[in-house]
Amino acid sequence: VLTCDWSSDVCSSDLMAIEVQTARASTPGTAEQLQSILAVCKKMSTKKEVPELLALLAREGARLLDAELVTIFLLDEERRELWSQVTLDGERIRFDARLGIAGAAAMTGEVINVPDAQNDERFFRAIDTQTNFKTRTVLAVPLRVPSGQVIGTFQCLNKRDGLFGEQDEQVGQVLADQAAIAIRNADWHASAQTERNRLRTLVETTPVGVLIASTGDVPVSLMSASATAIASLKSDPRHPARRPKIGRAHV
Repeated sequence: VLTCDWSSDVCSSDLMAIEVQTARASTPGTAEQLQSILAVCKKMSTKKEVPELLALLAREGARLLDAELVTIFLLDEERRELWSQVTLDGERIRFDARLGIAGAAAMTGEVINVPDAQNDERFFRAIDTQTNFKTRTVLAVPLRVPSGQVIGTFQCLNKRDGLFGEQDEQVGQVLADQAAIAIRNADWHASAQTERNRLRTLVETTPVGVLIASTGDVPVSLMSASATAIASLKSDPRHPARRPKIGRAHV
């Protein structure tokens, strides 16, 4: 059984859990699969841009689960929609989050394994029509961050050989949990960078200014060019402010 403790936002602890399971694996096939999952998780932890991360997840997820197609849907809570920033075939999709098997996984927070999608009442045929794709089997796994919040769905379509099984569900769960953490971290990184750029522009347009702000948990101190020059001047030992003060002796 593949399980991991996702109690921390720190990816290294999650990767360590997989490494321990790899060492304890009873069969060569299981150990090899765990090593493949570990390699993908390590790659995900190095990606700082969401599109690049999702492309990696779609490609490697399809390979590990032997699926024809993997789509990562992100949940737009404000509009109550699921949307795909990237799929394995490059087609972008947006639809009501209450529709489809991917929507059911996101709304219920449960893993959904459908052996015959065409005869499942939750199946949303409009997407097949839009993408000119015929869905046969579906494995939909919620993307859940450690706090418990669902931020989307990791969906695999059409197992190449037979049906998605219990082992596929476990592999999908490990990938989805690690992906959710990596996506959230990438979002934070992008937001922090945007805020830093905004503050830098604000400071540089100020005649003399020093701004100390916070982007997330990281304090940022920015100085305009003129403030930097003044600070540099005052640090010069020849500057009057740096000279020792000599007072009259009192007898």
